Amino acid sequence: MLPKLVLPLLVVGIFGCLNAHKLTVEFVGTPSANSRFYVLHDFHNTYSNEEETTFPALQVSDLLLKTMGILKDGAGWAGVTLGNLFSRPYATVLFVVDGVTSFDMVAEKSFLVDQSGLTGSVTDDMAAMFGKGDNIAQHLSNLFGGSYTLSVSANEEAAEVASNGRAYSRSADVDKRLKSLKSDLRTYGLTTVVKGLDLEDKCVATFLAEVVMVKKTVKEVKSYAKDGAPDVLVFTFSTLKDVELLYGAGSSQLQIATQLVRQTINEARDDLVACYKGNVLVQSLVLLWEGSLPQHSTNMKDTYQALKPYLSPEVTEADFKRKLPHLQLASEGHSGLACDALKAGLGKTFTVQCFGGQSNSRSLRQTSSVSAASSIFPDNVAEDRSELFAPIFIMWLLVLLSVGLTLYAVSWWMWTLDPGRDSVIYRNVADVTAAAKSR
Repeated sequence: MLPKLVLPLLVVGIFGCLNAHKLTVEFVGTPSANSRFYVLHDFHNTYSNEEETTFPALQVSDLLLKTMGILKDGAGWAGVTLGNLFSRPYATVLFVVDGVTSFDMVAEKSFLVDQSGLTGSVTDDMAAMFGKGDNIAQHLSNLFGGSYTLSVSANEEAAEVASNGRAYSRSADVDKRLKSLKSDLRTYGLTTVVKGLDLEDKCVATFLAEVVMVKKTVKEVKSYAKDGAPDVLVFTFSTLKDVELLYGAGSSQLQIATQLVRQTINEARDDLVACYKGNVLVQSLVLLWEGSLPQHSTNMKDTYQALKPYLSPEVTEADFKRKLPHLQLASEGHSGLACDALKAGLGKTFTVQCFGGQSNSRSLRQTSSVSAASSIFPDNVAEDRSELFAPIFIMWLLVLLSVGLTLYAVSWWMWTLDPGRDSVIYRNVADVTAAAKSR
């Protein structure tokens, strides 16, 4: 079964587009065949040239560890080679773009993406890829105390789940960026680039603040790039989908926003490659989803009239259509009635599934994500094998080789030892013998 495209009707946290009463709804769709995993800068041919292989998105955290010479059970994809633990890149960088219908890049290598277990919701997808167990940020923080692990996103939950409590998640900075947005746009030369976007719209302003935050963070990395410990940087563009929902998939405004994200990623790649002197892996995971968006349905007007009694009084028909899939209810008790009205209005075009709260929805999605992940490589490495097997094996091998070579050298020296005329023993005995004869 193809994964579901999940468009949550409320995004909580830093977005600020809506607040208060929540209703989470899934519009079932299909992942796009144009989703790609791009290798923007390779390190010692870490990635295979066989680009027809499919990259499993759920394994991204373990596969990034594999590039650093650390093998985990979940890293079963053959498209990436096991890196050299003693000659690894100084940093690995991942850019994530999720929830949109179209996005492409120019890269050194690119691979198709298996989106099994993902939903199209940025928060839930990041939780599925990074939120289970010992992810790359936590692992490197435990293994190398000085590792600089950073997760950046305007979505607070997405930023925190990628860090897993061990990295510095930078999401609260969006509030600061919003207050000085116009000044920041001038600082980074984006004033003319963003013409055509409504800066007064909170979602657009948050999108631009996210872009500025990524640019600012990349500039600050230089102070952490020379500590000797491997660094992990994850940048998640969580608000591009809001621009698409606001203006439409084929709009000129979305083209401006898409080009801005693409430009930001390319400039960040160049800056990071220069900062780490080429000893860095830079990748981009682009998760695309097909299907018409709900607000383009011809039943929107009737659906709004049916939902109006349950919506917040300030929500107009234009707001309802423009801000979908964000929905603001008048009361939390209206969730069930609003869901029934939504199913009646859009149920003929879309399969609509409602959840009373985000936590219930997330637990169901995580359960499906785990089962999907286990079905990708059912015959993987045995579970009782330690994830530190590779480095421990290498260290013991070097120790045994050193001891063996030392023993061989000492044995050879003793075997070829000549206790003859040039030896100390001979000279001492010769002196004693000569003295005895002289007597």
